[in-house]
Amino acid sequence: MRAMVVTPVAPHLSIDRSLVLPPDQVVTVGVLPPRPAVLVVDGREVGRLSPGTEVVCRVAAEPIRFVSLGERGFAGLLRTTLAPGC
Repeated sequence: MRAMVVTPVAPHLSIDRSLVLPPDQVVTVGVLPPRPAVLVVDGREVGRLSPGTEVVCRVAAEPIRFVSLGERGFAGLLRTTLAPGC
């Protein structure tokens, strides 16, 4: 399914669930003065943003392919620790 999923990290309003948006939707997020912000994508810091900066998000034209590393990594550690018989 082609879609954009927006999930609030620290919700302070009544919207505390993910939003599923159509693939042609464009989401713009702005940094309000007086403080800068940090841009984090998929859990990794990718840049620092000055007040007044805008980040425009849209669905990519081509899908991304993922490679599974099996039991290695954080997800594998959780599986073996929390559900040893699985």
